[in-house]
Amino acid sequence: MDQLESQVAKIQIDSGKNAASYVYVLAEKAPASSAELYAIVELPLFNPAAADACEAICLAIAGALKRAYKKNLGENIFETAAAQINEELSKLVETGNSTWINKINCILAVKDGNNFSIATCGKVAAYLYRAGEFTDISCSPDKPSPLKTFENLAFGKLRLEDVVVLSTTQLFNYLSIDRLKKLLENGNFLAGVREILDTLKQNAGPEVAFGAILNLQVSPGQTQNEEIDLEEYAAGAPVAASPLSKIFSRLKLPKFNLPKISFSWGKFKKIFSQSKNVVSTAGSLIKSQAHNISAEKINNYSRTKKIFFISIIVLIFAFILDVSIAAQHKKIAQSQSQISGQLKTVQDLLTQAQSSLLYKDTAAAQTDVLQAQSQMPKASAVNKTDGALYTQVSSQLNTLKQSLENTVTPQVQNLGSLGAGTTLLSLGNYLATQINGTILSYNLTSGAVEDSALLSSQKITAAAYIKNTLAVVYNGSGLLAWDFAAKQFSTPFTPSVPSQASFVNLKYYPTNSRVYTIDKGSNQIISFAVAPNGLSSPVVASKAGDDFSNALDFAIDGSIYVLTPGGIDEYRSGSPVSFTMPALFTPFSGKGKIYTAIGWNNLYVLDIGNNRILVIDKKGNLVETLSSSSFTNLKDFVVDETNKVIYVLNDSSLLKVTLP
Repeated sequence: MDQLESQVAKIQIDSGKNAASYVYVLAEKAPASSAELYAIVELPLFNPAAADACEAICLAIAGALKRAYKKNLGENIFETAAAQINEELSKLVETGNSTWINKINCILAVKDGNNFSIATCGKVAAYLYRAGEFTDISCSPDKPSPLKTFENLAFGKLRLEDVVVLSTTQLFNYLSIDRLKKLLENGNFLAGVREILDTLKQNAGPEVAFGAILNLQVSPGQTQNEEIDLEEYAAGAPVAASPLSKIFSRLKLPKFNLPKISFSWGKFKKIFSQSKNVVSTAGSLIKSQAHNISAEKINNYSRTKKIFFISIIVLIFAFILDVSIAAQHKKIAQSQSQISGQLKTVQDLLTQAQSSLLYKDTAAAQTDVLQAQSQMPKASAVNKTDGALYTQVSSQLNTLKQSLENTVTPQVQNLGSLGAGTTLLSLGNYLATQINGTILSYNLTSGAVEDSALLSSQKITAAAYIKNTLAVVYNGSGLLAWDFAAKQFSTPFTPSVPSQASFVNLKYYPTNSRVYTIDKGSNQIISFAVAPNGLSSPVVASKAGDDFSNALDFAIDGSIYVLTPGGIDEYRSGSPVSFTMPALFTPFSGKGKIYTAIGWNNLYVLDIGNNRILVIDKKGNLVETLSSSSFTNLKDFVVDETNKVIYVLNDSSLLKVTLP
């Protein structure tokens, strides 16, 4: 079957300000062909203000894909489209929009007839459902290049009744493979899609932004047009033929078997941009003689005159190209000379930094490395001659950065899955998450994951462990004492308790037997007395005029350390005191958690956006940076400094990180 029509369903859930990611979904027919264009882009959304930057990246990708298919660039159009998208993303990096590198999850796909092309990067869900079985068709590179986001492409043929499923990874957090199979096999594609959407709406939290495209292959004429999510585009008016094209159409010259030549339009465009004066002069000359040239006159030329006329045009074109290439070569030579100088300057700074480290002058070494990093040229600007030097300098720079940030790779053990929860609850002998009312817990004694050890009739947004089997929990509106062994809750306590939108975590301070929280709405730190029968006596523990509106998390050891997108603020006896975050070559991402306890030496910061853990002493000095290939989507953590262990919720997995 040469042609297959598509029954398409597009699902998109946008959680707005609550979203932890930005998701863009494209499903359109190409304006100038029968091709169907699909794209799903997911980017981390560290704060609502980053949405504009995320949108710019998504529109750049979608725009490049549409333009490629609008021009209908031939057999290798999908490869060309991927190359043009890589070029657009490189331009974004050059303008300073580089936070997306190694964080973007994206699917690009095109269906034309029964031909299907796909390119992916990052963590995505791309499957072909055929004859009752799912096949993974994603092709993301293991180690993506920042300059070639889409470097792996895949192609194949679709068959009747095939279903292509393209989605962000959250789909399988809420829907099992077996459940999805049943929905696709029920004989009513659109009803199955509606059930998928209902499941997501009911179970996904307010922080989940989601996108998916499902494409069912049907026989021509069977598509339910009123349900299809592809927009129909009217064909544009035919473009009028240029005078030059009319002339060539009338020449009727014999055909020659000439070799095919490929041009990179980006480079070709640069060449001509260097010769505006030459092109302008030639254009003026041609224009001045245009009245003497017409298609009718040329049609009446003899064969010899026609060939002579073509030769003149080719010579003019060759002259313009020759002058342009010379100008471009001169510019490239100047640019490469400048880049060579930059690399040598960077190399000198790094050598100087190494000398400073030998004399234990860390501050001077850090200054030199920061300066070297700022002067390092982009990889795309380095030619082959300087390639070896660039590689050497890059390696030297990375080694020094890791040395100054004391980057270490700890031992990491996967203890099992705790589902799609986002908050890791520390409850004495248990580490747990709650998903739709069900608590999945890890028993630290038995080493087993259990789904019935802890039962709760309350929604638990945050919890603070007190002692034995007693904890205090926040249910979104009030605080409750919870005896998790007896499965009993106290009456909710609501006076002075912040709303869900203003609430920032819950921490217990054993010295005064009180739990603390931050109310971003009232800009207050508030504490509550704890007893087995409930909470009482709210007290404001901060001063008027303090600003906690950007608080991400906090930790308490007598001082209160408040983590914000800009770093750490310390408060002692309710008043701010000076605390400076250590200088980092990769700045704090602006999204994370903080942990400490009374008597501990260090603060621990879960840098979610950079998938690392920063260990900082309480004077603001960087102790070490914990980095691991297992850190792929950090969500929350619990630290046990005494036993040198950190428990990390990464995606749905609970990881045990042993401190060096």
